Amino acid sequence: MALLALASPPARAVDGPDVGAPFAIRDARLVTVSGATLDRGTIVVDRGLIAAIGADVEPPAGAWIIEGAGLTVYPGLIDGLASLPLVMPPVPTGN
Repeated sequence: MALLALASPPARAVDGPDVGAPFAIRDARLVTVSGATLDRGTIVVDRGLIAAIGADVEPPAGAWIIEGAGLTVYPGLIDGLASLPLVMPPVPTGN
């Protein structure tokens, strides 16, 4: 007797970015670990890593933009009790 299992593609958030796609939180209060707190700044995350942070940072073209006015962001803060697996993205290689 043979058993055939059909798999459906993984579910994807309708209103969020593709996994690994760059996104930016802009106009938020940013409490940095090693620098000064920025009252109004932008943080860019690309492939799961912080790519840029600052008051004058521009999100890359095509990035998913999250309006952060009125929010406080703690870049790099990790919830030690998170139940999600933390996977290091592959390091890009030169062309």
